Amino acid sequence: MLVQKIFEKLNWKVLNQFNRFSENPEQIQKDLLFRILSDNKNCEYGLEFGFNEISSVEEFQKRVPIVKYQDLESRIKRIKNGEINVLTSRNVIYFVTTSGSANIPKFIPITKERRKTFNDEFNLWAIFALRDHPKVIEGKSLLLTGSNYDGKTEAGTSYGSISGYLAKNISLYFKTRLAVPFDVYNIQNFDEKIHVIARLGLENNISQLFVTSPIEVPLLLDYIEQNREKITKEIYDRGNKQRARELDGIPNFKLKNYWPNLSLITCVKGGFAQFYLDRVRRKVGPDIAIRDIGIYSSEGRVSICLSDKGAKGVIAADSNFFEFIEVKDSSEKPITINDLKKGREYSILITTPEGLYRYDLGDIVKVVDFHKSLPVVEFVDRKYKELSMVGEHVTESELVKSVKEAAKNEKINLVSFTAVPNIDGYKPRYEFLVEAERRISEKQAYNLLAKIEKELQNQSFVYKKTRKDYGRLDPPLLSIIKKGSYNKLDEMRIQAAGIRQIKPINLSQDPKFKEKFQIEASYSL
Repeated sequence: MLVQKIFEKLNWKVLNQFNRFSENPEQIQKDLLFRILSDNKNCEYGLEFGFNEISSVEEFQKRVPIVKYQDLESRIKRIKNGEINVLTSRNVIYFVTTSGSANIPKFIPITKERRKTFNDEFNLWAIFALRDHPKVIEGKSLLLTGSNYDGKTEAGTSYGSISGYLAKNISLYFKTRLAVPFDVYNIQNFDEKIHVIARLGLENNISQLFVTSPIEVPLLLDYIEQNREKITKEIYDRGNKQRARELDGIPNFKLKNYWPNLSLITCVKGGFAQFYLDRVRRKVGPDIAIRDIGIYSSEGRVSICLSDKGAKGVIAADSNFFEFIEVKDSSEKPITINDLKKGREYSILITTPEGLYRYDLGDIVKVVDFHKSLPVVEFVDRKYKELSMVGEHVTESELVKSVKEAAKNEKINLVSFTAVPNIDGYKPRYEFLVEAERRISEKQAYNLLAKIEKELQNQSFVYKKTRKDYGRLDPPLLSIIKKGSYNKLDEMRIQAAGIRQIKPINLSQDPKFKEKFQIEASYSL
């Protein structure tokens, strides 16, 4: 309790700021917007859209266009090549990479200010987490993150994953509590990486597990328990003989016995992650708390979770400027934080200090409550169709291109196909339901599936990393469905909706979608 109180005192400014923006988020948002515009008024983008002449939110919305990444890509490429004062007046010190198109990742610029904002956001989350779980401070934290270094741009600026960057730049207070050195997360081979993480974790008194996707919790714990003898021997050989003897002496080698002080698991709980929370709970038991970190992306944070309940969090009103478009009426002009209504769903535009102005984030959130005057939101869905079981964000267009190219290569004419999430196995994986004009042989099926997997890794940078580097997804499955199935489905859709021109369902986020069909054979790599 003493350490937790000291931590709060060290972060009194963060707590005071939170109390301020909880009382008056509208004013905090306006102040932030005009500071962003003032700071960047002399960069290329600021000069082009007259940041210096903007005196109201309404004028900002009239002058500055809503954009997507593709609208900024040419400017970001110039920043990667070393140009300055393009989107922001501050120097770009790092790029966060995330899913793009044609296997070319998006590069999101990061400045020193964003690094400070990251820490303030995390420290606010930690204040409330430690209030509820003070025993976390008594042990080490074990993180499973992406790499913080994947390479350098043409101008020599480093780039990597958002989770790796967050971990690398966490405050010194928390760095001293981490069980695994940062360089370990840059190991590209997943089997090697998880083994080192497991050994270092097992060697320590772990009080918190911090992962991105909940599927990583059982994957790590099962690996530890299945490789107990090998890991224990390595710990002994590396000099920690006392800990090795302790581990050898545990008769029932389960979580509560090798990490008895584990009291908190931090992971994403919203969206598709919900499918795996029951599995995590069965693995860790009823006594260990599971808390969401909030909605965040490479572009910026949306919310911060302040309790263990659900995946709801307060909007990070002092981190970025937000606009909201109500989902049920997208023709309406964007509104600001003070106009949000409980129970309604909104897509988000974000303006950041890093040079994203009125950027279409693609997330849909629902307002579920208010903390004083500050909206509390939870993630609902993505605005654009995609599959993302463990953070891979594969779009419908990437799936269509991959399957079409694979079928063309194998000279197979498809009636139609649907990519669905398969959560029947140990790890999640993609399942491709296909109906061909002619019978597909076993050899053709395996060749088609192998080609789909290759094409999909070529199309999606993050899918490839999720499969190869993070080990969160199993190889995909190809299921051949009975001939005539899609015609029957289309007839049912026409009868139900009364429409004559229906679009093919090439992507479904429903794991039970395949129950609509009779599957004749399935193949896995």
